[in-house]
Amino acid sequence: MTLQRLDEVFDYVKSWLPGLLKEVQAKQKKIYENVVEPKGPFPVATQEALGRFFMGLWKFDFDGGRLDVSAHPFCGNSKEDVRITTNYRENEFETSLMGVIHETGHAKYEQNCGPAGFETQPVCVARSLGIHESQSLFAEMQVGRSAAFMEFLVPKLVEYFGDQPAFTPANMKRVAQRVSPGFIRIDADELCYPLHVILRYELERDLMDEKMEAEDLPRAWNEKMKSYLGLETLGNDKEGCLQDVHWAEGMFGYFPTYLIGGMVAAQLMSSIRKELGEEVVEDCIRKGELDKLLEKQKEKIWRHGSSLTTDDLLKQATGETLNPEYYRMHLQRRYRDDKG
Repeated sequence: MTLQRLDEVFDYVKSWLPGLLKEVQAKQKKIYENVVEPKGPFPVATQEALGRFFMGLWKFDFDGGRLDVSAHPFCGNSKEDVRITTNYRENEFETSLMGVIHETGHAKYEQNCGPAGFETQPVCVARSLGIHESQSLFAEMQVGRSAAFMEFLVPKLVEYFGDQPAFTPANMKRVAQRVSPGFIRIDADELCYPLHVILRYELERDLMDEKMEAEDLPRAWNEKMKSYLGLETLGNDKEGCLQDVHWAEGMFGYFPTYLIGGMVAAQLMSSIRKELGEEVVEDCIRKGELDKLLEKQKEKIWRHGSSLTTDDLLKQATGETLNPEYYRMHLQRRYRDDKG
C-alpha cells in the first residue's frame, strides 16, 4: 500500500473516529456504572485449560503447534510447528483468553496458508502483515468480543471458574466491549486502538520526511495523545514514545498493518454475513460452532497464500479492494448502536 493511499485511509478514519469515541464514552459512562467485575483469583492452570479449549474450538492443530507463556503474546515459528504464547494474571482472565483467541487466529492462517502440497514454497507464505493481522482480529474482534459469543463463553466461564454475578452474557459483553482511553497501545480497546496506530504512523512518517528529529518525539507524541485520546505523556516516555519495541528494532512502517488488519477483518466478516446470512453467522457464533466461518476464511483467504496480490485477494474474497467504510460500520454498529 502506498503512502498516499495510507494517508487517504487514515484521514478518513480520523474524520469520524474521534467523534464516535466521545459519543461512546458519554454513553458508556451512564450504562457501565452497573458493570460487575469478574472476581478472582483465576488459577493459572485453569486459565490455560480454558485457553486450550478455545484453541480447540478454532480447530487449532496441536500436532503441529503448541501453547506456551511469554511476557507478551505472539505467534511464530514455522508452518509445521506453529507456536503461540500468552501470559496470565490471577486477578483477571480476559487478557489471557483474548490473547489466546487472537494468536489462534494468526496460527490458523499459518497452519492453512497456501495450496496443499506446496508447504515449503513461497506461495505458502502469508500474503502480508496486514492480511495476517486481519485473521487474528477476525477471531478476536469479529467473533471473540461479539455479543453472540458471550452466550457461548459464559457457560464455559462458569464451568471452569465457578458461577459468580459477573458471569452473564449481558455483563460480559460490557466487560469485553468497554471503552477507556489509556496510554498503552497493546492494552487499548477496539475504539482507541486505531488512534494509537495513526499517532505512530504520523510521527514516523514525519521522521522519515525529516520534518522532525528524534529529540522532538516526546513533545510531538504528547500533542497527538492529547488531541486524539485526551491524555498527556510529557515526562512519561515509558508510557509514551518508548513503550514499543518497533522503532528501536528499525521496524518503521509496521504500525499501519495493525489497523489495516482490523479493516480487512471487518470487510471480510461483512462479505461472509452477506453470503451465509446474518442469522446463520450469529447462530454459529452463539453456539460455538465455527466450522462455517472457518471454511469461509479458508476459501477466501487462507488457501491462496501469496498467489495473489493483496488487492486481488480482497477482490476475490469480498468483491472489492480495501474499503474502510466497513470498519466504520462495524464500530458504529457495535459501540454506538449496541448491536454485535
